[in-house]
Amino acid sequence: MFIFCLVVGLSPVRTFLLLPSEIAEESCLEIRAKQLLYLKELFGPNLHSFEFYVLGKIKAGKLSLGYDPELAKNCQVLKQIIFIPIKDLKKYVFTPRS
Repeated sequence: MFIFCLVVGLSPVRTFLLLPSEIAEESCLEIRAKQLLYLKELFGPNLHSFEFYVLGKIKAGKLSLGYDPELAKNCQVLKQIIFIPIKDLKKYVFTPRS
């Protein structure tokens, strides 16, 4: 089992339903979401989004940087994707920087 974090600008209900496809687009992993662990709403200048922390299982694929199909290739905001062991999560800041 893994914990997946996804930050999106969609409504929480819609995003949870679309979570497997959102994660597939951005991480190249096919997952099965088991349980929503934590939901955080983020506000900032020109920002209103949600962080989803979901317990899930990888069904297929290999972790690699995907894309956002709603944006043109030259406008992608996804810059990096990494695997972080659960024991190391406290070392990272997950909210957008201002």
